Amino acid sequence: MKKLLFVFGILALLTACEPAAPTKEGSLSVTSTATLSVQNVSIESFSFNPGVLNVSKGETVTWTNNENAAHTVTSDLFDSGQMKNGESYSYTFDAPGTYEYYCGIHPSMTGTINVQ
Repeated sequence: MKKLLFVFGILALLTACEPAAPTKEGSLSVTSTATLSVQNVSIESFSFNPGVLNVSKGETVTWTNNENAAHTVTSDLFDSGQMKNGESYSYTFDAPGTYEYYCGIHPSMTGTINVQ
């Protein structure tokens, strides 16, 4: 009789330790509504294309040199250093404003980033 009670006690204990099934009240769903993207500027024909780019605060701009001549992307805030053909440089704009930049090798090459 004691063995039988012991076995039932063990079974009751094991049953009590099983994890509870999840309920709908306990489920959590997270949905992101804000998506920040990367905006691209191509360096070609000794110009920045597009020359003026409008982005949102927190967005990243990536410049890619698509010609054989070396170029830079230079402003008071950032400087890519010399970029060869196929190389890219990225900068994330965290504050609203107008940011003008130029190529340090070819100063007639200019561009503007408007951050809203």
